[in-house]
Amino acid sequence: TDCCQFVVLEEKRQLTDFLFIINENPNGTFNTLKDKKGHISINKSLQDLTDKVTTLNNKLDQIANHLETVEGRVGTVENNCEKVDNEVECLKKDFKKLIDKCEDLEAWSRRSNIRIVGLPEGIERRNPVQLCETFLSHLVGPEHFPKGLEIERVHRMPKPKPNPGEKPRVVIVRLLRYNNREAILRKAREKGSLSYNNQPMFIFPDLTIEVQKKCREFDDPQKLYKALSIKFALLYSACLHLEI
Repeated sequence: TDCCQFVVLEEKRQLTDFLFIINENPNGTFNTLKDKKGHISINKSLQDLTDKVTTLNNKLDQIANHLETVEGRVGTVENNCEKVDNEVECLKKDFKKLIDKCEDLEAWSRRSNIRIVGLPEGIERRNPVQLCETFLSHLVGPEHFPKGLEIERVHRMPKPKPNPGEKPRVVIVRLLRYNNREAILRKAREKGSLSYNNQPMFIFPDLTIEVQKKCREFDDPQKLYKALSIKFALLYSACLHLEI
C-alpha cells in the first residue's frame, strides 16, 4: 500500500510540474514541443499526458480495490477474534467448573482423614496403624468406639526424613468410619493440649490445599481472639464462627 501511494504521488507531481511549465511559459513550452524537423508535436505530448492520466486512474482503481480487499479481511479477522473471545470465556467457565468439581472430589476423598502433628519420627516403627489405634483409643476412650476403632491406613507426609532435632513429618490417618473421625476431633478440641511421651501433639482435619490457604487468612484474627479470650471456631470450609 505504501509503494502504491508513492507511485501515485510521483505521477501527480510530474503532472503538476508539466501543467505549471505550460502555464508559466507557454511560448517556451511550445518551442520545446517541436521535433527536429520543426513540426509541432503537441498531439504527441497530449497523448503522453493522457496515457499518464489513464495509468494514474488505473493505479488508483487498483489501490481502491486493494483497500476494499484489506477492509474485508480486517472485518473477517475482527469477527473471528470476537468468536475466539466468546469461546475463551466459555472455556474459562468450564475450567472453573472442573476446578471446583475436582476440589470437591478431593475434599470428599479426605473426609475420613485426620492429621497428627508432632508425633515423634520413627516411633511407629513398622506398625503405624497399631500405634495410632492405641494412641487415639486412649485419647478419646474406647467407649466412644462401640464397633472398635478401625484404621484403613497410616502414612507420613511424602517428604525427606528430617534430621534429629527437626520437626517430625505430619502423620495422615485414614479412618474407616466418619463418626470415629468426628469423635476424635471433638475430643481433641475439648482437651485443647495433647501429648505423647511428653511430646506436644495436635490433631486436625485433613483439608485440601485450597481450603488450607483460605484458613491461613484467619491466622491474625484467631490470635487476636485468643488474646481477648473470645471463643471461636474455624468451620469448614474456612468459615470463622464467633461465640459472643
